[in-house]
Amino acid sequence: MLAVLEFKDFFIITLLIIFFAGTAASSTIIRRGPSESRMARLEWAVERIEKKLDLMLAKAGIEMPPAPPLPPEVLAALREGLISRAIELYERTTGLSHAQARAIVEDAHQRKAF
Repeated sequence: MLAVLEFKDFFIITLLIIFFAGTAASSTIIRRGPSESRMARLEWAVERIEKKLDLMLAKAGIEMPPAPPLPPEVLAALREGLISRAIELYERTTGLSHAQARAIVEDAHQRKAF
């Protein structure tokens, strides 16, 4: 048998939809990004995964290629803590794109290869 919905049924359904949509919208507005503790946990998890990957590569006998050497002016900028300047210099001297230069310079900075 088919049920017939009355006006009050549609009204209640509409109120429920508005309530749940409003709750979802407010929760996304309030949550602007991960908290510091969540970021710390995520960084720890990434470090752990990287260590496991390094161990797996070592066990398989696979070696990572060495990082490209950095020009002296880029190394000097890194020593001074001027990462954006080092990226700009590396980009100019090698002709690589900004994204590629940034990845290489940030990797060198993270490895403290300066």
